[in-house]
Amino acid sequence: MSTTDGEWPGTLRHVEHLGSDMIAYVDGDDTRPVTVRAPGEISISTGERIFLTPRKSEEHRFRNGRRI
Repeated sequence: MSTTDGEWPGTLRHVEHLGSDMIAYVDGDDTRPVTVRAPGEISISTGERIFLTPRKSEEHRFRNGRRI
């Protein structure tokens, strides 16, 4: 997750700070909404433009509540 560069641009809709991790809910420009789990704390605010670059080995996709 970056504020300057990445494969998937989007806008941060909501973030949950959970201590060792954070969960970010992102409205993607070219994708459906994306939920991201990131380690640690990243200084980002709701409404901010961010960029995501997924790690294919850690990516999980769902459709209708089922993993695909």
